[in-house]
Amino acid sequence: MEEQQQEEFRFSDYLSIVWKRIIWILAISALAAIVCALVTHYVISPSKEIYGLSFSIEYPNQYATDKDGNLTNKMLYPDGTEFRVESVVYIDRLNSAKKTDESFQNIDCEKMVNQNKITVTQKQSSVSSASGGVYTVTVSANCFNSREQATKFLRAVFDENKKVIVDKAERKEQLLPFSNYNSVNVEKKLNILKTRHNEVLGIYSRYLSKYRNFMFQEKKLGTYYSNAAVLSLDLVNAYDLENERVKNIAAIKVLEEKLPSVTANSNASDPITQEIVKYTVRNSQIDLELGRIYRTFGYSGELGTFNGSELFATKLSELKTEIEAETDTLNDLISALYNSETVFEEQSGVLVTGGSNTLIFTVLIFVVAFLAASFVFSAVEGFRKRKAHRIAAAAQPQEEQTAETEEKEEK
Repeated sequence: MEEQQQEEFRFSDYLSIVWKRIIWILAISALAAIVCALVTHYVISPSKEIYGLSFSIEYPNQYATDKDGNLTNKMLYPDGTEFRVESVVYIDRLNSAKKTDESFQNIDCEKMVNQNKITVTQKQSSVSSASGGVYTVTVSANCFNSREQATKFLRAVFDENKKVIVDKAERKEQLLPFSNYNSVNVEKKLNILKTRHNEVLGIYSRYLSKYRNFMFQEKKLGTYYSNAAVLSLDLVNAYDLENERVKNIAAIKVLEEKLPSVTANSNASDPITQEIVKYTVRNSQIDLELGRIYRTFGYSGELGTFNGSELFATKLSELKTEIEAETDTLNDLISALYNSETVFEEQSGVLVTGGSNTLIFTVLIFVVAFLAASFVFSAVEGFRKRKAHRIAAAAQPQEEQTAETEEKEEK
């Protein structure tokens, strides 16, 4: 009987059961695969996936120089402080980036930093006038809704770091308006203007070698430098020369008063006479230079009287206006230069590493669920058939006995 039951439930019977229940088996397998896909994609994979974005940094005068003037691999901010690459992902810069777009509101910057879910490392270091070091930012994928959001956010972080560099450059290189100018005397006013003019030329000169051809408002940086360099400071020279002339005249007078008391037969070899000659020759040179300056300004007054004239006051006001305009132009140019030449350049798009392959896991779970469901349905159906066989087998002897009894009664 047992052998007969085994023969009655062969492999073909299993296939028949699977085919009979194929709708249920496929439904169960599909449901398991869908659940697996959702869990893998939204729970397992994001917790293990890492987004990576490599980038290079370049901005004007970014490397320190050694005592011989050669570039080193030490990067500096424009204000002279050391650049540390980890500052790119400081919490303040992440929060600043978060505020730039409403779509970033779900990003938890504090968690990202406190749990070390974001880091930046140096991938390669090079020192050249053309490119900066190459770095890589890595961040856990579960900090974002999607890869697209991560890319957009990291670019915003780069923009915030660019603003920091530009701001430091402006603080270092841009010149402030004159302070207390109107409350000082003429000599100090002229010193303020002369000092400012020299500062402007000094700042321009730091960028000439590399950025001479940088265009700002349709003119090159080199042109702005040349225009500033030819600004005339004859007014300052005239003031200094007239004051020197007055001092020399006073010195000659003092020496002439001393001359008779030294010797009655003074001659050219006498020390005091030599001093008088020196001052006299110097004043002759000053008179020639003052004559040239007077002609430049159209002044027809007597020698030594220009400083106190109305024309001098007018020219002083004009010089102040020129140097203020020169300062404003420099400030605007420096801002434009750093905004243009400060570059966080992506070496590639955001790359994903780690995590789990959702498709593979989904297919695998579908296959496993299909086999499991098939086995369960087959086992249940087989159990039912074997149970039915046992009931039938148990009932057969009783039926035979009943039949025998009935035969006897009939006899």
